[in-house]
Amino acid sequence: MSERPKIAVSACLVGQKVRHNGDDAEFRVISREWSNYLEIMPICPEVGIGLSVPRPKIRLVKTAGRLSLVNPDNGEELTNKMLEYAEIQSDLLSLAGISGFVFKKESASCGLDRVNVY
Repeated sequence: MSERPKIAVSACLVGQKVRHNGDDAEFRVISREWSNYLEIMPICPEVGIGLSVPRPKIRLVKTAGRLSLVNPDNGEELTNKMLEYAEIQSDLLSLAGISGFVFKKESASCGLDRVNVY
């Protein structure tokens, strides 16, 4: 029998309470149905760079043409931490044989669609 394909999924979508407010955004089709056929590898970039749960909601901010990831509560610049995390994580996921990704929409750290830029 062959291995199940592996996909990386935003951890909050599989029921992990890692969102900024300490909640999840579980998408039950992934956690209860897809998991029967796929190996799910949950990832949370914000927790991965050491942010706590709960935490202030981080934002993408564009200043002078430069996009940055920022904690608006204290102005902490998180861009370099996130870039380092993404580089390491992409290597690890590649070595793990990831076949695809499912990211949380509207998330400053993983969203590909409908992400607010301030």
